[in-house]
Amino acid sequence: MPVSQEQNLELKVLLYWQTFSHIQKQKGVTFAGYKMPHPLEHKFVLKIQTEKPLTPSQALEKTVDRLIGDLASLEERV
Repeated sequence: MPVSQEQNLELKVLLYWQTFSHIQKQKGVTFAGYKMPHPLEHKFVLKIQTEKPLTPSQALEKTVDRLIGDLASLEERV
């Protein structure tokens, strides 16, 4: 996953799936939003801002871990 910028508790990442709504729910996340570089491209730039001690990278990693857990739980039920 390419990281375009990380500084001062702010992270901008180019992603190919939507996770920002799950990130917004985390404690310590002050902002999570995205913009689409072009409407015909299936990707977007995700921006995450956090409060210390949580870093934007940690917030993203926790969200991805949670989504993986949710998918594993769903897989068990199917």
